[in-house]
Amino acid sequence: MRITLFLLIVVMVLPSCRHKAPADRITQFDWLEGEWVNDAEFPLITREIWHRTDMGMAGIGFTVENGDTIFFENMEIKKSGNHIVYIPTIGKAEKNKAFKLISNENDEFVFENSENDFPQRIYYRQAADSLYAWIEGDKNGKTLRMDFPYKRKKTADIP
Repeated sequence: MRITLFLLIVVMVLPSCRHKAPADRITQFDWLEGEWVNDAEFPLITREIWHRTDMGMAGIGFTVENGDTIFFENMEIKKSGNHIVYIPTIGKAEKNKAFKLISNENDEFVFENSENDFPQRIYYRQAADSLYAWIEGDKNGKTLRMDFPYKRKKTADIP
């Protein structure tokens, strides 16, 4: 009888010991998880690698040319107050200003920070095994846009 009671208590208590993500964790960006690669302009290769966190998503983005990393950034998508924000940190610099989510519909989301030098807007669009990202805004009085088309890197493709 004691063993049965003990086992019953263990069965009831163990599920509550599992780590649970906070209730306010954002999940609409979970599809970003994984590795995304743009090697269309070889030897220039650009990658983004995203993973889930307790609050949202975190990732890194980098560009390699002829084996040398020429650009690197940390990225985070999380809830901040009543807003969802995208926070890029380039190199070893302090965190840049947060970009606030202004649109999230039709498999596309847009973050904006009109105070940032460049870019002022960051776009992500999902399409099957592709991710199409671009940044745009005004720089020196001219509208500028940079495109980043990615393909999902399958686990079997990773060396």
